[in-house]
Amino acid sequence: MKMPVASAARRGGLSVVVALSFVLLAAPQVSAGVTLTPYPSLPMPWRMAVGGPQNHLFTAFLSNGTTQVTESTSSGDYLRPVSIGTVPLIKAFEVDAAGNLYLAFRDTSSNDTLLRKVSPSGSTEWETALAAGTSARDVSAGSAAIWLATDQGTTILKFSPLTGEFLGSIPASGAYVEALANGNVLASSSTTGITEYDPAGVARRTIPGSTGALDTTASGEVIAAVSTQSGASIRKFAADGSSTLGVDRGTSASIADLSVTPSGETWALSSNVRVHLDPTTPDAKLTASEAQAFTGAPVALDATGSFVPFASPSRFEWDLDGDGSFETDSGATGRISHAYDTPGIRTVTVRVTAPAGATATASTAVDVSSASPVGPIGVSINNGARYTNDPQVTVFMRWPTYAKDVVISNDGGFFPASQRPVGATMAWTLDSSGPERLPKTIYARFLGGRSGPETYQDDIILDETAPAVLEAGAKAPVASPRLTDLAPRLAKRRYVVTVRAVDKTSGVATMQVTSKKARPGAWRTYKKRSSFKSSSSKIFVRVRDGAGNVSRWKRLKIA
Repeated sequence: MKMPVASAARRGGLSVVVALSFVLLAAPQVSAGVTLTPYPSLPMPWRMAVGGPQNHLFTAFLSNGTTQVTESTSSGDYLRPVSIGTVPLIKAFEVDAAGNLYLAFRDTSSNDTLLRKVSPSGSTEWETALAAGTSARDVSAGSAAIWLATDQGTTILKFSPLTGEFLGSIPASGAYVEALANGNVLASSSTTGITEYDPAGVARRTIPGSTGALDTTASGEVIAAVSTQSGASIRKFAADGSSTLGVDRGTSASIADLSVTPSGETWALSSNVRVHLDPTTPDAKLTASEAQAFTGAPVALDATGSFVPFASPSRFEWDLDGDGSFETDSGATGRISHAYDTPGIRTVTVRVTAPAGATATASTAVDVSSASPVGPIGVSINNGARYTNDPQVTVFMRWPTYAKDVVISNDGGFFPASQRPVGATMAWTLDSSGPERLPKTIYARFLGGRSGPETYQDDIILDETAPAVLEAGAKAPVASPRLTDLAPRLAKRRYVVTVRAVDKTSGVATMQVTSKKARPGAWRTYKKRSSFKSSSSKIFVRVRDGAGNVSRWKRLKIA
């Protein structure tokens, strides 16, 4: 096999510190487990890796044809520039657990691609030149070998991590590589997906798809960049090929590189943005089917948009009344519905728990309006009555959609007036009128409805004057001799009753005729002439007008 390197490894203690301008990051966009931090346009972030004893983040930048590397804490805070010697145009970049850096770059003077190992102190341990025409795409450091994917994407090269000596190659399709603890290597390809190869180049497993940069967690889970027609995303793959979403970067973004900490946190470079995914932290989202709802009507609450990178929320708890207590637990179900009995603005909050136990909350407001009774919009005094004898009346209301309050008055100019929350009924006092026949009008103006203020009115005749019985008499026909002889005290006689009554306002409506005022019996329709049976000659009558006013009793004159 032809050795694809131009020269043997070169060792030495070269240590060159490259001056680095401080890389000022813009304010991060934080969404719980996903943090997006924009970089400035220059220097351009090109590759990143997590490594070293403290799992720090190392980022390689390109600026004016020179590569610069920075070291940041595990939380992404800038620490210092890193000495790497002169590196013109970096192609690939890796940091091992000890903090050694492996850089594949193109030497602009010779146009060769070089692979260099730099110690944590900044000294060059060795440097190897690849064969002419061979360009690096990705590099990964294992305990037994340094794996390098070429731009050609058909061969993976293997080097000694101690000396840089070329150890051979395997025919494998992949533009990105990741060394595994078992000595094998993962290769990622946009056409064939992810394939695991053993050192001899035998494919051991394949995860299909269109994948790019990749890395693994301490437990062996594969996290990779995925490119589809719907855009670029970062996903975690299980052994069976199923995956869970880490972040979706959309159709306008690409993912140049990514690196994973042993705990599963993922760092990535995506279209000049540093992406940080924390799988322990959830992002809570909450929507309501109705921002404005009605009493008694269920409101659908949806928190299924909540997100945990590479996982799903394990628990949803709900504070439905805004009192700070999460009284409803829907388990792993992110949707519930709830109906409110009383109007008012409710602040609904959901508390989302990630599998690791961390929580996040999200809130939304639901403006609950009183549901109007069914029927045309308007007001009615005493449920449509024509007359009343009492200025204390009940106003029945049906209001416009979303109306909150009603201003009610006996004056069309609403002076004076009373403003109250809408309700199906409302007690109200009419202006007292005395004996005159005048309709009393109320005016109601509904506020807060969809169409703005709307005014309605109704009237009723207030009659506070009792009717009067002017004349009342009765004439009895001759009773049957046989009945009077047998039971003179029990025999009832049929009387022809004549009544003349008057009411100037609401009119005489009903009357009672009785021989016992304590138990007068039912009211019947007022008639000037009617019949009545009684065993007593003492007969009384009274009348009631349309407003409910009742006259005094009057004894009938028996003819």
